[in-house]
Amino acid sequence: MLMAPIFGLALLGVGIYVQIELKQYLDFFASPINAPAVLLIVVGSITLIVGFFGCCGAVKEHYCMTITFSVLIGLLLIIEIAAGITGYVLRADVNDLVNTGLTQTIGQYNDSEHGGVTKAWDNLQMKLECCGVTNSSDYTKAGKEVPPSCGSFESTGCLKKLEDTLAANILYVAGVAIGLAVVQLIGIVFACCLGRAIKREHSYA
Repeated sequence: MLMAPIFGLALLGVGIYVQIELKQYLDFFASPINAPAVLLIVVGSITLIVGFFGCCGAVKEHYCMTITFSVLIGLLLIIEIAAGITGYVLRADVNDLVNTGLTQTIGQYNDSEHGGVTKAWDNLQMKLECCGVTNSSDYTKAGKEVPPSCGSFESTGCLKKLEDTLAANILYVAGVAIGLAVVQLIGIVFACCLGRAIKREHSYA
């Protein structure tokens, strides 16, 4: 139970990290690709609170608090496993999502009403050292000038690089969620054992 707050902090940390990583790409997509990160932040925050609740139950040797902690952690565990499995299964959809997002937004580059898209493209091309969807010709086809952010990487497209980046983040989130869920399962078992021991001790008192 003393580990629960640590699990909460771990989930919170991973969620914030992934959220920061994905935030710069949000303007490419209509759907919220940062949903897994937001879920981790929410679950991590709740786990942190529940963890302190469980610690109080253990210190005070309070049976009801200990069992309530086990139930709440169990519910969070189910959510984490579901999120991990969903992320792993949906990783195949990332390619279509990225292809659609980049193809639909490249024509909006440098448009005054799409400042966020322009900034997103510049950040993407400078960070991943790429240009356009497949190469710099995508800008020409869209009636745009090749932006300075392409640098010397005009022949290297951003599609594959962004696909790999997002897929890696999804697997990272899924792996962390499932890994911590397994450890939490062990914590639930120990909490239940502690609850039984407390109940037995009180019945003898």
